[in-house]
This record gives sequence, C-alpha cells and structure tokens, in this order.
Amino acid sequence: MKSPVLVCCRKQNSAWCPGNGENRESGATPERARHCEWGANRRRKRPLSSDGKASVRRGSTSQETCHAENPLQRLGAETAGSMSLRGLSGQLSWKSSPCLEKAGAFILGRIMDPSLTQDTLGSAALTECDFTEFERKAVYRNIRSRRDIRHFRSEPVPNEALARIIQAAHDGPSVGFMQPWDFVLIRDMSVRQEVQKLFQREREAAACFYDEPRRSQYLSLKLEGILDSPVNLCVTCDPTRGDVVLGRNAVPETDIYSTCCAVENLWLAARSEGIGVGWVSILKLPQLRKLLGIPAHIVPVAYLCLGYPVEFQDRPLLESVGWRHRIPLEELLHFDNWQDRSPNDTTWPGLDQALKLEDEEYKLAKLSEQPT
Repeated sequence: MKSPVLVCCRKQNSAWCPGNGENRESGATPERARHCEWGANRRRKRPLSSDGKASVRRGSTSQETCHAENPLQRLGAETAGSMSLRGLSGQLSWKSSPCLEKAGAFILGRIMDPSLTQDTLGSAALTECDFTEFERKAVYRNIRSRRDIRHFRSEPVPNEALARIIQAAHDGPSVGFMQPWDFVLIRDMSVRQEVQKLFQREREAAACFYDEPRRSQYLSLKLEGILDSPVNLCVTCDPTRGDVVLGRNAVPETDIYSTCCAVENLWLAARSEGIGVGWVSILKLPQLRKLLGIPAHIVPVAYLCLGYPVEFQDRPLLESVGWRHRIPLEELLHFDNWQDRSPNDTTWPGLDQALKLEDEEYKLAKLSEQPT
C-alpha cells in the first residue's frame, strides 16, 4: 500500500495530491507547493532556485509533494516549527483518511503541549467515537474559559460562524427528542432599543431589593450588551411541541430544561469561535413576548447578546468584583443519599483522591490561563 500523500496548503487554496504523488498544478512550482516544501528545504539548507524549483536528489521528496511515510514524524517536523497557531486550522487541511486525521490531532496537540506523545494521545487506538488527549483538553478549556460577556467590540459576527453556533444549539439534547426550541435572531436596532428600555425599567425596579452599599454596586455593574453586540438572539421553548413526549409525563418542566441545554451548546460553540455571549435575564417575559411578537403559549427562555468581546476575563465578572464567590465542589457533593457528604471507600474506591487531584489540576490550569 502506498504511503499517504500530503500537501500543506495556504488558506482557501487546498491542493491535495492525487494518490500517485503528482501535484495538480503543472509547470513552475506554485506558491502553495513551495510553502509545503519550505520546511524540507530549510532542513536540507538548499534554497529554491530563481524559477521556484529546488534541486532534488534522486530518491528525495520533490517540492510538489510531502510523502507521509510516517505521518506523525513528517507532519511534526514540517509543521510544528514553521506554522503559527493563529489560523492553523484554516492553513492546514487534513485529507479525510484516519491516519492523517490522527496525525493532525497529534501535531496540534504537540504544538499546544510538547510533552504529549503518540502514546499519550492514544492515536493508534482511536476510533470514530474517540477523542485525543488534546481534543479533550480543548473541551475542558472551553468550559473553563466561557464567560457571560457584557462588553463587545463593534465588528460583525460572520454569517458562517453564526450558522455554526446556531446549528450547535440545535444539536443540543432534549427529553424525548422534543427539540422544543426556536431561535429569534435580532439585528434591527429599533427592536433592540425597545428591548433595552425593558431592561432599564426592570433593572431599576430590581435595585430596591438591595440595601446600600449593595444597591449602588448593583447599579454600577454593566449587565447587558443589547445595543453594543451586533446580534441579539432570543431562545424560546414550545411546550406543545411533540404532543405526548416520551419521558416528559412525570416532569413536564423538562421542555424548559432541554431548551437550557441548547443554550449551553450555543454558548460553548460561540466561545470556541472567539465569540462572546451574554444572557440578559433582567427582563419581564410578558413584555418581551409582546415586543417580539411571540405567541402566548411560547416561553422566552433566554435573551442573548452575541459578538466579539473586548476580552474574555480570567474570572466571571461577579466573582472578580466580589459579588459572589465560586463554591468549592466538595461542598456540593453527596454520595448515594443527601446526608452522606464523603465518598465511601467501599462504594467509591479512590474517588476522594481523584477529586483532590482534579481540584489541584483545575487550579493549576486556571493559573496557567491567566494573563501574565
């Protein structure tokens, strides 16, 4: 069986080589092929000639192709040292073959964490349903770095990114596969201005629930980005969808819970795109429903602001200003019943130690992600 053939390509100029190892381009070496050979020529210390072609010794790899006899070694040597992380996923294309997909995950993992090895990633045992160690770490980092965003930059959200984010929300889990959600996307400034007025009225009304100095602190906080963010989005729940829904008879509120799962999917997908989300909960639902023309039986669950943030802070806003503090996980755990707060060594062997180690690793990860 021939070795897989790989060409490193400029963004939007993917040019995968056919199986015989010949480039689709003919004549002078195109820029993207020269780019592919950059690392190889750099190692051989043989510059490209004036016509764009490098002298090739018999039996060596040509400038048009990069043969991945061992895709992990070849990709690591030619990619890790010569490509920046920014835009890497757009500058490299992985042929949809299992070995190259594993190789791509391995190289990206090595760039992020040089201590990772092929054995660490377990790429040899990967199946369609598995994730590499790098991929798992990315998921957990995404969860840790998600924030409720209030300060947005002015640039628009690309339609392609917005489509991916909405699709991720629609991929959320729902009881009985009910899929009770709808998405009302809002860009119209006049509509957003009316929503912002609803927020201001409710914000002032809520201030009376706090005594000083808490009241002044509450009023000083920026708790929405309705006009600043380029996109507003109202996620709703239709409790009538699906008629008799499997698994919902005993707990009818699962339609709302399912919609919240879609919101979390949306939030994490947006974070992976570098896009911030802010949930505006200080709104009266009857007024919001009327303003957006939502039918009476539909429940507005989440009014969200989407856009590129000024920054993703290392801690949630309300934690950083001292409004609330994160509760230690150990205070929230119960084992087999509400009264037992410590894991039994017989029923839960080793879990107590695993929780302590995870807490230490979590704190170290948070410290490493803070700006220096």
